[in-house]
Amino acid sequence: IRHTRSYKKKYDNDPMGSDGGYWVEEDFTYGEVTGITRWLISVDPAVSTKTSSDFTGIAVLGYSPSSKRILVEHVEQVRITGSALRTHLLQMLTRFPQVQRVLVETNQGGETWRDILHSLPVDLDTVHQSIKKEVRAAQVLNDYQRGRVLHARRIPALEEQMVAFPHAPHDDMVDAVGAGITYLLEPPRK
Repeated sequence: IRHTRSYKKKYDNDPMGSDGGYWVEEDFTYGEVTGITRWLISVDPAVSTKTSSDFTGIAVLGYSPSSKRILVEHVEQVRITGSALRTHLLQMLTRFPQVQRVLVETNQGGETWRDILHSLPVDLDTVHQSIKKEVRAAQVLNDYQRGRVLHARRIPALEEQMVAFPHAPHDDMVDAVGAGITYLLEPPRK
């Protein structure tokens, strides 16, 4: 049974053996995407920093219109909110100067995120998610399986969350990456 996910989880102590029902290891592709013209930081913010609260998920993604592919460059989860989050995003914009836009989910906190993230040196867009999380994840999984999404390198924390979704204790990085992918592949109509 060494080839099974159950063996990995129980005997190898490998969280990639989780039975989440969506992603599997074979869904992740690594490499470079050429011709990227649109870069985005996608944020799934938490509204408090209690240890029982969710994390803030942050993802840096790039989109190439010529290949219609997305590169997941960086993903992290942090336990910060408010002005500390604004400072953190400003540092990330320095670290990733190619980013042109920040996307923030407003389901928690609503329009206060515009006040908190005021005067960023890039455009700020907000999105209110009205589709169930599991449906959004299935749509993003489809993009992974069709080869539209590549990871710049192995991103263990994100990949573990994806493989365990929806049973993982946290899914903030999954939400941040998913919102960014949806936004880049299907930009809102004006």
